[in-house]
Amino acid sequence: MRPSRLAPLAAACVLACAPDPAPEQAPAMSAHDLVVRASLDVRGVRPGIAELERVAADPDAAEDLVADMLRDPRFPGRVRALWTEVFRTKVDRFMISAPDVQFDDEAAWVLAVGEEPLRVLEEVARADLPWTTLVTADWTMANGVLAGVAPLALDAAPDGPEGWARAHYTDGRPAAGVLATLGWNLRYTSTLSNMNRGRANAVARVFLCQDFLSQPIDFSEDVDLRDAERVARAIAEDPACVACHRTLDPLASHFYGYWAQDSFDPAEALRYHPERERAWRGVSGVAPGYFGASSTGRLDALGRAIAADPRFARCAVETAWSLLVRASPTESDEAALVVVRERFVREGATPRALVGAVLDASAYRAGASAASGAPRKLVTPDVLASSVEDLTGFVWTRDGADLLSIDAVGVEEKEEDRGASGTGFRTLAGGTDGDSVVVSAMLPSVPSLLVQARLAEGAAAYAVGQAAAGAPSLFEGIDVTVVPTPEDAARTVQRLYLRVLSRHVALDAPEVTELLALWDAAHAVRNDPREAWATVLTALLRDPSFLVY
Repeated sequence: MRPSRLAPLAAACVLACAPDPAPEQAPAMSAHDLVVRASLDVRGVRPGIAELERVAADPDAAEDLVADMLRDPRFPGRVRALWTEVFRTKVDRFMISAPDVQFDDEAAWVLAVGEEPLRVLEEVARADLPWTTLVTADWTMANGVLAGVAPLALDAAPDGPEGWARAHYTDGRPAAGVLATLGWNLRYTSTLSNMNRGRANAVARVFLCQDFLSQPIDFSEDVDLRDAERVARAIAEDPACVACHRTLDPLASHFYGYWAQDSFDPAEALRYHPERERAWRGVSGVAPGYFGASSTGRLDALGRAIAADPRFARCAVETAWSLLVRASPTESDEAALVVVRERFVREGATPRALVGAVLDASAYRAGASAASGAPRKLVTPDVLASSVEDLTGFVWTRDGADLLSIDAVGVEEKEEDRGASGTGFRTLAGGTDGDSVVVSAMLPSVPSLLVQARLAEGAAAYAVGQAAAGAPSLFEGIDVTVVPTPEDAARTVQRLYLRVLSRHVALDAPEVTELLALWDAAHAVRNDPREAWATVLTALLRDPSFLVY
């Protein structure tokens, strides 16, 4: 068997992403590396040449650059992208499909529903509102798709066909931020036997960092889980069951306004039902409560209780830490977490304050180790997509769907149609699907490298085509349709290295020489300078260091 041509890339990426020493043992990263990392995390793009040259001339400028990034218009969208992994509302299918609501675009429907809670978070970040707004707001966000289906009124016309604007529900649902959104409650549905426990656990997991499903349970093995009466008795009497359910079930009793007689009926599932808020009396029999405190049972009361809970701010900090450091906080991080939390609260408890505080933590700024020689973080599919689009203008789509943000929207459930139009590469690229894959990949894989390779080829061809047509591009100062002089070719490769890989290289560096040789080889085959430049750019976009930062 011939060895895979991807093997060297895979080996390099695995080495690049190998675990580094604990943050307290690792040196602080250089100012250059900090700017690269913060730019990808906060803006989803690599820093520009002017920014890299500025920090090269004055390393102290890195702090001002990072502060500017937190005020960048792209920051709110990055907050939305980061918390997608936490909210898990952006899935590929819902119980209510587009045809159920007389809509003909399943991909657009699924995207609108799944992103609604995340768009609320993005708006909180854009308007620099307190984190508590997430569970107390009396508004939501909607686009044209939701406005045409859900019981809500837009505050203003969305900006374009894919734009979002603030909106208010008109069906009497309480003011509870994302907890009251259609997207949240279509993602977290309930069966009769579940009695809203899944919904309650999702809220506790996301906003209090208490996942009841992760707690060890040692209950009697003679309980037949198919017997509803025996299960009910165990929940009420078995100490192992009671320990969780005496807290979980009162939380669950806040969600009966979303109780649907038929979860597949749009008229039921899309509306809030105020008249059913007390249905817990005849279903679970458990009165609403909040960790031992009484509650009115309305969803807005639950939102206010969460907002006032000290665990709410702590959970926000721990979540941001995990997403940005890409490691769950440990006991040794406790002192740093306290510092981050105090700054977060002191600066208004906004998303910008939260992310800014984590970016200042030593764990975030821990540099490369001598063993790996590279930073530890692997780009997520959304960062891969946004950075490639920023560099080349290329967006990988099919039938209007972004292939790096979906897995299988609109694919018919027929054997002959499997893998047909609409299938995306989100999880293959190392992302999450909000359901079965809930943590982004920490190491590259052969599928993710294949995705990178195909993306690189498409993006490079598009970028060269745009440059040939005279559009602003990576190839500034050179005509890609003619054979360049050796000096022009070397300067262009040097510039591409800095822009694409954020690396300063000399004109006579081995990397430049190798890419110039690749240019010559590609040109010899096709006798087309455009093909040669596309080959060079493809090689850069496929470089392992493009995936790690």
